[in-house]
Amino acid sequence: MAKNPLTDLKAKYKEISLKFSKQSRREQIMIIVAIVVVAVFPLYMNLVDPAINKIKKVKAEQNTIIEETSNTQLELNNILVQLQEDPAEALRKEKEEIQIKIKNLDEDLTSQTVDLIPAYEMPGMLKDVLANTSGLTLLSMKNETPKVLIEQENGVSLYRHGTTIVLQGSYLSVLSYLQLLENLNKKFIWGTLNYEVKEYPKGVVQIHVYTLSSNKDFIRG
Repeated sequence: MAKNPLTDLKAKYKEISLKFSKQSRREQIMIIVAIVVVAVFPLYMNLVDPAINKIKKVKAEQNTIIEETSNTQLELNNILVQLQEDPAEALRKEKEEIQIKIKNLDEDLTSQTVDLIPAYEMPGMLKDVLANTSGLTLLSMKNETPKVLIEQENGVSLYRHGTTIVLQGSYLSVLSYLQLLENLNKKFIWGTLNYEVKEYPKGVVQIHVYTLSSNKDFIRG
């Protein structure tokens, strides 16, 4: 007589359930967490990972422009020093070329940062998105002192404004929050993101984001 697959499946399920019930409470929780991780990880790889890679690419491009602008400003300063010592026509011409280069870099930098959220709006936007995400609790939010990236007397000065927000909630709630941030019209630059399960199913996530601005004032809010 052929075996009934459904009967075998029920027997296997009963065997697994019996083994699971014999485990300690701690071991049962560890097994459940492992199953959840295996189920959720592909979702993370398909949704979150591509978005983060895209953000990293834009961030690298912005850092390149910032570095080029800073180096060019140093070249201009050297030319100005030489002009004071030897006002030769060649040096004046080089100075003009450097100034044009700086202007072009400033325009490139402006175009790269046009979609970035203004620094003064960032804390409020993080809270607004949190208010539209269920299952998350705000533990803390800290605004950093602006960091000088480029400082020029004649040209675009640039400052980095960062904010660190700490939230508590389930993995899926955190994922929903990150997706809402990614879909905003005004963008952040992602710094770091750390998620740790403190008491299953709740975890604590620390998110560090920042934006770029020509305004050196401290973020309030």
